[in-house]
Amino acid sequence: MLSEQFEWTLLLCIISLVLFWCYPLRKSQEQSNPEQQIAVTESGRWLPVVDEGADSHEAWQIEGRSKLLPFALYVVMVSELTGRRKRLWIFRKQTSELSYRRLARIIFRQGIL
Repeated sequence: MLSEQFEWTLLLCIISLVLFWCYPLRKSQEQSNPEQQIAVTESGRWLPVVDEGADSHEAWQIEGRSKLLPFALYVVMVSELTGRRKRLWIFRKQTSELSYRRLARIIFRQGIL
């Protein structure tokens, strides 16, 4: 049987981990993930939106291994040029509700095909 002090310590640790996971530090999040605008076609082609003067960036294709989860979207993509794979977690707070639902629909369709 666990002591009461140990149970409270364990509960506090679990709450701290959940809060840290749900509300990460804004400063570190902004530094590591700069915002990027992208365009995703209904067929699952992922294209970065670039300025006219900039070189074109690599295009990606969303794979059927991508997953819809209750709290996030797990996106697996393969490069059309090099064949390299990239994985992303996209949470609801990171984009608008409309964009999130559209991407979820595209991922759902990729899994069916």
